[in-house]
Amino acid sequence: MVWLKFAGVFVTIIAALARANPRPTPGEPQVLYIVLAVAIVGGLVSVVLLVKVLDRRFRQRRSRRRRRRDRISRFRF
Repeated sequence: MVWLKFAGVFVTIIAALARANPRPTPGEPQVLYIVLAVAIVGGLVSVVLLVKVLDRRFRQRRSRRRRRRDRISRFRF
């Protein structure tokens, strides 16, 4: 959830910059593109980290269930 909030902050900053400078002067159109690139990369990194965290939690839950089943099966046989 924290990563989604960071992604929201990035999007808000991009929107504010785009509104403030809709038509950049010929001297500095690079700034908006740099900010967009940094925000996109930050968003992708946040999504990747979120997926990794969720995958770890899901794997832990699965392994706990397997352990319980193994213990029960040992006692039965």
